[in-house]
Amino acid sequence: WVIVTPTWTYSSANPIIFGARPGADPLWTDTANMVAQGRALNLSVGIFPQPRFPASAADFWRNAPRDPTWWQIWFDNYRAFAVHYADLASQTGAQALILGGDWIGPALPNGTLFDGNQSGVPSDAETRWLAILNEVRAHFRGQILWAMPYTAPNLVTPTFITQTDGVYLLISGNLSGNLIPSKPEM
Repeated sequence: WVIVTPTWTYSSANPIIFGARPGADPLWTDTANMVAQGRALNLSVGIFPQPRFPASAADFWRNAPRDPTWWQIWFDNYRAFAVHYADLASQTGAQALILGGDWIGPALPNGTLFDGNQSGVPSDAETRWLAILNEVRAHFRGQILWAMPYTAPNLVTPTFITQTDGVYLLISGNLSGNLIPSKPEM
């Protein structure tokens, strides 16, 4: 497998300005060429679109107003992002589309900010996510995976994950506390 990670940029949190920035984010043809190169090598290709932030994801969420209007615009923008890449995955013959990620926790049902405070995500977030997944599935027939961080011991799994084909687990951190770990530790 090869996982391609094209980006769109959040230029602003208020108002939300989110899209591909030429010169900063790969455009449609750039990503299509990456997928074609992987497929030409007989690799299975997954597309895992990522947002880029002016500073950090934590700052983006912290500085956003997160009122009902803002959330509606945010979900509309994420839907456009997901459908854009679903269409690209479909047209390029990618085998998987990976949505979600370690930055998206505040937008999940009962979402929290990186500091642990409630994000104010709408109470119908589950319904909104299901609608996005259903629309993505209408545009792309391959595997749809949900990327989520593994943060021991509190792995939070949204219930809408049952509408995906699997999980793309994001594990970051040290595998061992030792500078030179043994094979059994690894």
